[in-house]
Amino acid sequence: MKKSLLQISLLLPLIFIFSSCFELIEDTTFNKDGSGVYKVTLNMSSSQTRLNSVMAMDSIDGKKVPSEKDLQNEIESFIADLNSQEGIKNAKASLSTEEWILKFSCTFDDLEALKNGLNLSTKKWQKKDQKIGDYFEVNFSNAGYERIINTEVSDRWKTKASEDEDYNKLKEGKCVFIQRFPNQISSVSNVNVKIAKNGTACMLMLSPHEIIQNPKSLNYSVSLEE
Repeated sequence: MKKSLLQISLLLPLIFIFSSCFELIEDTTFNKDGSGVYKVTLNMSSSQTRLNSVMAMDSIDGKKVPSEKDLQNEIESFIADLNSQEGIKNAKASLSTEEWILKFSCTFDDLEALKNGLNLSTKKWQKKDQKIGDYFEVNFSNAGYERIINTEVSDRWKTKASEDEDYNKLKEGKCVFIQRFPNQISSVSNVNVKIAKNGTACMLMLSPHEIIQNPKSLNYSVSLEE
């Protein structure tokens, strides 16, 4: 996906160019009124040696390698801007360059506020006037939750990614998407989405390789009991 939650985490170039194996956990908790808590944890500790080696360089493949200070400044700027957006509160993030773990969280009044806030706060990193919703949609109501992917990964991008010597290690990574609801789940549309024992949460887990090959594997809907 050209734009995704990974880019929201501000480290997309590092992940796909410098790192081959990582774990992304997106965890969203919904309240009955549509407000909630959004969390993202990006763990690249398994690629620590490679990332540290790259960070010691000035550039790679013609791209400037950001310093640790650059990364911290970008994150602080992003968080400050996001906290100024309507409907977003308590945004915070931390990046450990010793373990290469990034943690982000915020509260939101509704999903629209979350999407709008992220769109505005990531705008300066976008080369075109495109929004998060141009690539995927997420919706929540008392009836349930829905995630729809509106993009495909181009064959050119797949070819370029596959040329990396560690490309196959993307099969070892994990992308986990968790939703927690105020009501019981009655059904899910994707057989790969697992419902928790308490019946109020669900999880989809895929490898980065699976997502690159088939972004539509992220599509699913969750129906809730009234």
